[in-house]
Amino acid sequence: RQAQKIKYVGYPRLLRYVKRVEENSERALKKDPHNSWAYLVQGILMMYKPVNRGGGVDKAIPLLQKSIEINPTFEEGYYWLARAYVQHSFQERDEEKAQKYLAKALQLCPHDYFYRRGLTPDVQVPEYEEGIKPQTEE
Repeated sequence: RQAQKIKYVGYPRLLRYVKRVEENSERALKKDPHNSWAYLVQGILMMYKPVNRGGGVDKAIPLLQKSIEINPTFEEGYYWLARAYVQHSFQERDEEKAQKYLAKALQLCPHDYFYRRGLTPDVQVPEYEEGIKPQTEE
């Protein structure tokens, strides 16, 4: 019974937070149009927002790409861009691009737990192990 109440109360709150996050990211971009984090947040919001409410992966990808154009060493942007290409509908899913962006995130941050786990069984970067082996002196 308690879980149902929390679930029921939680969803309206979640919607309020989403609205607040949207407003804050828009405000951040007005202050600094080169804010890669703000583009990342907007891209993630679009990725999970239903298409009938103005969202969708197709709208998320350009925002995520903008985040890495602004900051080419922004590993979070590469990781979420990889996730967007995996989340595309089945026909438009692009595992090659997803793997490419995941590999770039791993190159920039080889110790990140989520990047190392990959995205799906099909989208892994097995060679990440090379980036995290301790260097031995010869």
